[in-house]
Amino acid sequence: MTQKAVVNSPKKRRKISGYEIPLHLMLIPGIIIIFIFHYVPLGGLIIAFQRFIPAKGLFGNQKWVGLQNFQYIFSMPNTMNVLRNTVTIAVAKIVLGLVIPITVALMLNELQLTKVKRSIQTIIYFPHFLSWIIFGSIIMDLLSPQNGIINKLLNLLGHESIYFLGDNKYFQQTIIWTDVWKNFGYGTVVYMASITSIDPSLYEAAAIGGANRWKQTWHITLPGMRMIIVLMMVLSLGNVLNAGFDQVYNMYSPIVYETGDIIDTMVYRLGLENAKYGPAAAVSIFKSVVSMLFISVSYYVADRFFDYRYGPLEYRTLRFETEVLDMANFQGNAVVNYTSSEVPFTRIIEHKHFEFGRQEKTVISREYPSAWKSGDEPYYPVNDEKNETLYAKYADLARKEASVIFGGRLGTYKYYDMHHVIGRALETVRQEEEEQRK
Repeated sequence: MTQKAVVNSPKKRRKISGYEIPLHLMLIPGIIIIFIFHYVPLGGLIIAFQRFIPAKGLFGNQKWVGLQNFQYIFSMPNTMNVLRNTVTIAVAKIVLGLVIPITVALMLNELQLTKVKRSIQTIIYFPHFLSWIIFGSIIMDLLSPQNGIINKLLNLLGHESIYFLGDNKYFQQTIIWTDVWKNFGYGTVVYMASITSIDPSLYEAAAIGGANRWKQTWHITLPGMRMIIVLMMVLSLGNVLNAGFDQVYNMYSPIVYETGDIIDTMVYRLGLENAKYGPAAAVSIFKSVVSMLFISVSYYVADRFFDYRYGPLEYRTLRFETEVLDMANFQGNAVVNYTSSEVPFTRIIEHKHFEFGRQEKTVISREYPSAWKSGDEPYYPVNDEKNETLYAKYADLARKEASVIFGGRLGTYKYYDMHHVIGRALETVRQEEEEQRK
């Protein structure tokens, strides 16, 4: 495993210009709504530690019971089953909610007909706007064991009808896949938007270099989407105990409690049906704490490895200008260096010569030296006394990470040619194998 030992510094805070102020003011209604409906109710968390009687009021003389409500919850025979159902459904939704939209977005990206592409996007996005009251009713009609279209098709194929919403064997899968059906269009639109931000010249260069569509997708499209993918993944981790109350409540019944009962429905029954407000609040606190922990971990993982604790190391970077030329050959070599001070670029790269291409056109990239700033690619280290001293501090931290190997240009703060990088990697693997034998 190779990791970057040191990373770029955080961006400097940008001043808000005058024309942006109205845009920021538009956030105020949303902030007010979040405050009223998300933060004000937090005052009710005290109920989890009381034997709460509504007639006495929220701040009345309620009996304090400490952790008894939590003990009661975890002593209930079905609590662990509810937790298991919640985690299973939520994790499956998170995973499929990432994989399927990415896959569909990649497939739509291959369509050349713009009208067809937009029509498909509209169709798959539409269910996202339906409430679960409406969409759940549609699902129940489609999956009805007597008159549902799905079961009629199964009957035509010689299979017996399946009670999807009344059989513990199928209910959980039905909940997961119907949620994916409803919401994958949203993720698809997000990923399609990220694809449109990828520089088209990269695809042109790859095509001229002989790369097929699969290689273009693997080496250009997916890397270009990685930041959005990571963002969506990080944002979804907070839902690890959120299996979807509105969906499950509208589609489940007592006969499928074994596989369909989740934390939110248990809270609903405890608090509103059985008037056990203290235990219901205790379950809600437990869910919130676990979700907060997952969100905190996700942000920690998404942050850079050593969190800039000693400040940033400095680098030199490059700027590339790519051009497609209407000629078979421009310079006859993959790379030609220009050392004259009168020439603004340092080299020209002609990509086809890396693959011995025979294409009628060629793609060249001019390489310009550029001042490095946060967010740029760190190509060359600045090996002066200041940065070497700073790197020594990070190297000391790296040696304490027993499970991580820091290598390459960023891991060692040195410039290597590619064959040196490969050589060092092989040498590191050999050393690790020798240490494991010991």
